[in-house]
Parts: sequence; structure tokens; C-alpha cells
Amino acid sequence: GDMGRTLYLVESGRLGVLRSSALSRQAPQHVATLSAGEYAGEMALMGDGSRTATLRAEEDAVVLAVVERELMRMSAMLGDGYELIAATINESVAR
Repeated sequence: GDMGRTLYLVESGRLGVLRSSALSRQAPQHVATLSAGEYAGEMALMGDGSRTATLRAEEDAVVLAVVERELMRMSAMLGDGYELIAATINESVAR
């Protein structure tokens, strides 16, 4: 997939998560719905940088986009707090 260097945090609304098979020409399939407090983009940030899904608003939504360089800056500011965030993201990726 395309390179992804942004973490998306859902503040309100609902986003559909769509995935397509690299071997299939079928339309992307809906695999999950994200709502307030959930996030996406972590797999690209913690993995090889490739996006694995597409997000599509299912209703009006407010989504915060945090680019990788800002995450690194937060890391320096938060210290151990950032480690907790990173551990949570890594746990999500492992599932």
C-alpha cells in the first residue's frame, strides 16, 4: 500500500475501515467501524510504513491527524507517558 506516516484519532462520528486483497480486483471490503476514542494508522507507523486499510466516513466525523514528526516531538515531551502510548499501539498491532 501507500506509505502512511500519520495517526488518525476519531474525536466524533464513525469511520469505516476498508481493506482490499492485493491478489483480488474486488472492491474493498468493510472490516471494522471506528468511533470516538479509537484510532487508525498505527500499523503503518509501527511497521514498515505501508498502509493496510482505507478509512471512509460513515457519518459526519471529526478526526485528528497526528503526523509522525509530531509523535516524535510528543515522545520527547512526555517521556514515560509516550512509552505507555507506544505500548498500547504495539499491543493493537499484535492483535
